[in-house]
Amino acid sequence: MTDIESPKKVENSVTKTHKVKVHPKLIELIGMDGAKFDIAADRSASTICSVTSSKLTKLAKKESSTKLIHYHKKYFTRVYPHGLKIDSSNYNPVKPWAMGAQVVALNFQTKDTGMLLNYAWF
Repeated sequence: MTDIESPKKVENSVTKTHKVKVHPKLIELIGMDGAKFDIAADRSASTICSVTSSKLTKLAKKESSTKLIHYHKKYFTRVYPHGLKIDSSNYNPVKPWAMGAQVVALNFQTKDTGMLLNYAWF
């Protein structure tokens, strides 16, 4: 069994970590390692990379779309809005989906075109 630290918030707002025993075979099934997004890197299938929607769009212009689709056949990618974005609007999720990204983060507070597309698709 492997110990995994799980943060828990207690009443006085202090975060404490508790060790949870998880079988290594289960970790292989559900655990994902985070890595820096690099289309040329060779990594394990249990790796997930996070990238902003604008960076992925720039990469799609630089690289071929086919290359990104083949990358996403092997590796997981999470796409999220830029961190300095101050409004609650969503970007167009169809572009990352078309490039093969598996997780496209959207703001559920706003009922805009991005969320309507998400509701329609899923």
